[in-house]
Amino acid sequence: MLVFMKLVFLTRVTIICPGPVDTKFGPSMAMFDQNESDEETMAIRKQYLKNLQQIISGNIQTSQEVAKVIKEAIEADKPNFRYYTSEKDLKDARAKLADTTGNAAIQFINNTFFEGVKLSSL
Repeated sequence: MLVFMKLVFLTRVTIICPGPVDTKFGPSMAMFDQNESDEETMAIRKQYLKNLQQIISGNIQTSQEVAKVIKEAIEADKPNFRYYTSEKDLKDARAKLADTTGNAAIQFINNTFFEGVKLSSL
């Protein structure tokens, strides 16, 4: 839909895809009340958070780094439709977008966040 808006109405539309940003989101996740979850959900969440920590370590950006990419997009004479704020996320996006079926994206998420967890839907 954004491409349609960009082409038909000649608007400037740009998607910024930030990777992990150093915010208070992580500590907020730690306050999640596990007493409301069943054992299977808690096991999935535990494995997800473990994998998430491994993924984002060494890839966390500051808000200033993300702002620099946003500024670049705003100041560009002909901005790209999409910008990634980290090289790792750009590499991951190339792998996900190369498959037009969308199956690679699902497999990427499964392998990245849920490795070692048996999910019934996959």
